[in-house]
Amino acid sequence: MLDKSLFICYSTPNYSKLTNICLNSLYDINVNNINHMTDDISILFKNTGFQTDLWYYCVRNKINHLINVLKNYDCLNNIKYFIFTDCDIIYIKKNINEWYNLENYIQNENKDIHFMR
Repeated sequence: MLDKSLFICYSTPNYSKLTNICLNSLYDINVNNINHMTDDISILFKNTGFQTDLWYYCVRNKINHLINVLKNYDCLNNIKYFIFTDCDIIYIKKNINEWYNLENYIQNENKDIHFMR
């Protein structure tokens, strides 16, 4: 499944340490198809955290990034799955077999979109 997936993620420079851990964990499980956007926040936000102006700005741009990637789907011939992920996720190599279980689950469900928590 991993070789047929495109991982889509968005981050900002203030989360670079977490983002690097996330991306390295993807490389560790041999994920090569990653579309990661780091947004250079040139706008100064006084407040950070949940539901602040910065938070809304990032949520909107994260969604825009996903939309832009999906619009280019025709150019992505070998991609079967799009995985839209946060950059604070760590992918664990010893759980790599769970990706096969996930693919079986997706193939046996009559749904186009799956949400995971």
